[in-house]
Amino acid sequence: MKTFLLVLFTFSCFGAAAQSGGYDVIGKFKKGKARVYKNCYWGIIDRDGKEIVPPKYERIGAFKKGKALVYVNGYWGIIDSDGNEIVTPKYEKIERFRQGVAKVYVNGRWGMIDRDGNELVPVASK
Repeated sequence: MKTFLLVLFTFSCFGAAAQSGGYDVIGKFKKGKARVYKNCYWGIIDRDGKEIVPPKYERIGAFKKGKALVYVNGYWGIIDSDGNEIVTPKYEKIERFRQGVAKVYVNGRWGMIDRDGNELVPVASK
């Protein structure tokens, strides 16, 4: 069923017109917040319906230790539980955090970041 819904959302994004009003989808609330989907983008609301993150990401991962991966325009970044961008989407890949660090990849180069988005090993451009 989840696969069917994902396919449905994917196909519904092509040629989507602007919508006024509510959301296309409101996910389950976890720790007082839920993901919302509107006009082919995901955001986050709280239990009062206030937008913590407006729908602007193609993907939002699960929150772990107060942070979540986000994806837009081919790049990954990180937001905190208040919706602040800790890392602006700029990496082609962000691997899992292990012992507080994650490998990141962009433009054929690897680097490392910590959970706060600080580049411990900078990704140098070619």
